[in-house]
Amino acid sequence: MKRPYWTLFSSCKLSLSLLLLLIGSLIRPLPLSSQSLSIDSLIYVYENEANDSLRLATLNLLIYEYTDVETPKAVEYGHIMLAEAISLNDSLWIGYAYNRLAAAYHSLGRLSEALDYGLKGLKVFEAIQFQRGLDNIYNSLAVVYDEQGDDEKSLYYYQKNLEFGRRNNLPGSIVNALGNIGDFLIRRDEPEKALKYLIEAELIAGGNDLHYEQVVCLNNLALAYEALKEDDKALKLIESSAEKRIEWGFKDLALEVEYDITKAKILTRRGQYKEALRLLKHGQEACEIMHSLYYLKWVYETYAEVYAQMGDYKNAYQYHQRYFTTHDSMYDAESAQKISQLQQQFDSEKQQAQIDLLNKDKLLKEEELSRQRAIRNGFVISSFFFLIMVLILVRNNQIKQKVNKLLYAQRNEMGAQRDKLQTLIDEVNKQKEEIELQRDRVSLQSDIIERKNIDITASISYAQRIQSALLPEINVINWYLPQAFVFLKPRDIVSGDFYWFQVKTLEDGSEKLILAIVDCTGHGVPGAFMSLIANSLLNRIVTDRNIIEPSAILEQMDKEVRLALKQDHFDNRDGMEIGICLIDKKAKEMRFAGARHNLLFFQNGEARTIRGDRQSIGDMLKQNETHQHTFTTHYLSLEKPCTFYLYTDGFQDQFGGANKRKFMAPHFKQMLTRIHAQPLSVQKNLLETTLKEWMGDEAQVDDILVFGAKIE
Repeated sequence: MKRPYWTLFSSCKLSLSLLLLLIGSLIRPLPLSSQSLSIDSLIYVYENEANDSLRLATLNLLIYEYTDVETPKAVEYGHIMLAEAISLNDSLWIGYAYNRLAAAYHSLGRLSEALDYGLKGLKVFEAIQFQRGLDNIYNSLAVVYDEQGDDEKSLYYYQKNLEFGRRNNLPGSIVNALGNIGDFLIRRDEPEKALKYLIEAELIAGGNDLHYEQVVCLNNLALAYEALKEDDKALKLIESSAEKRIEWGFKDLALEVEYDITKAKILTRRGQYKEALRLLKHGQEACEIMHSLYYLKWVYETYAEVYAQMGDYKNAYQYHQRYFTTHDSMYDAESAQKISQLQQQFDSEKQQAQIDLLNKDKLLKEEELSRQRAIRNGFVISSFFFLIMVLILVRNNQIKQKVNKLLYAQRNEMGAQRDKLQTLIDEVNKQKEEIELQRDRVSLQSDIIERKNIDITASISYAQRIQSALLPEINVINWYLPQAFVFLKPRDIVSGDFYWFQVKTLEDGSEKLILAIVDCTGHGVPGAFMSLIANSLLNRIVTDRNIIEPSAILEQMDKEVRLALKQDHFDNRDGMEIGICLIDKKAKEMRFAGARHNLLFFQNGEARTIRGDRQSIGDMLKQNETHQHTFTTHYLSLEKPCTFYLYTDGFQDQFGGANKRKFMAPHFKQMLTRIHAQPLSVQKNLLETTLKEWMGDEAQVDDILVFGAKIE
């Protein structure tokens, strides 16, 4: 992996006394192997330091610390540094600000901006002949051209970077250049040739106590051996890199991502796919924190390789698509064209400067000749313009006389138009008074409606508190079912969906857990009224009458609802869809009955569905002549661990996604299949996140209720 030597200052220990040495470090950079500066300490110094040079030096270090940790912050402080350096007209700090911005935009994958600021920095450092700055810029430009796939320019600047380091005996520059050339060769399938450069880089870094570079070199060596499929050497090197990184206290997310990618490749070849995927997940999270498209695309590519080795070609294809999407966002045609234009502009400006220098003498000679010619021609031109002015004055006088005549005629016409306009104004004022009267009436009606809406909303909110009080506490459910969750999201303030839970202790001392998930007709206030009826009937049937068989509960509910709503006398089709479970832990058995409600459960990783009866409670359309529904109790053994779900149709009927379609039942079942092995609390969070992302800006269409539990 490339790790650009973008910085003037490397990581170093910072104290208020050491900060006084920062200006001197412009000539002699501090070692990269020193401990990483504290961001909080740097911000404090920047905000409280009065000396301009020390403030700029502090900003330089602060941007370095942010570049591989929180890159947008590095961009923000880079522009602050540039603005302050420009206000001070300090070319040296302007050059370093450009270099910092180039680094940050490279990390974000915005290569055209990175090249733009890199070329600007090169112009500044060339103008002031600051060699150390040119060294950094050479490396910056090499990395950008490397990313763009311009091998010729990339290798040219890498070699210039290496020549500068060797010429000035700068171990840090030498190590960085050797490492980047080695990485360049690895990515061009020449890992054996790359080893020559990488081994030399590691020896120089170790011999000069350049700790940070040594960690980077170990990473690159591991990557080279991994490319050669010498996994034992690669694994030993990458683990050594991680140990030294921790020992020396480098909290660098980029180093962690390189570790994750390299080790994941090795583990994939060894068939340790689960650990490889865990490393890549960590690497992806680090990339998202850094906002680094460069590293993120390699994570996606490695994901695709792992899934391909696993035979999961669907996921392999998806991550290949993500890789290409990320790659294309960094190297789109517009960006490539802009980079080409920037390079052409820079080359053109450089050539123009040389031409200007050659023509300077010629211009000086011509200047004297032009001055003499100007004196000679000045008299002629002055005489000509004097004559023109006389003619203009005569012509203007003639025009003025014509204009005065026109103005007199227009003044008379405007008087007549003014009288007509006054008449129109009077009519408009009359209409305005009528409109204002109507507006006041509308405003009064609007205030009345608003007060009524406030009163109605307050009443519904109070009803919501009553409805919530009737629901069983989740901690009560968790007492009997420790691994369970409830996800309830009403469409309006009150809901037509609710859940019911009761524990019945029989004469033999055994406990039966009875759970019901209910979806009443409608939502909002009508649905809430139906939910109160259903809650009351469940309490009466189970608690008072001691009916615990799921099918018998549903049959009794059907009778009671028809009586309560007088459906035998009126065309009333209101009702509810219910799923009821009876759980007997002692007997290791579950019984289920459903009125247009299904039970989804997982045992041994296999998903199965128990379908309830097709009629709902209070369903007049499908009743027989006796107006009596019958329901079926299904039995499920709990000898093996079981995860089960009861849910209403609100989630699967929700519109959203890119095509603004329903979520649909198969999609919902696939999601539960994917997450059922997760902890129940995590499952609830995943449901909430999935629903939010699916809905986007779409309105919720129905109440949503999902209950999940795992019985060991």
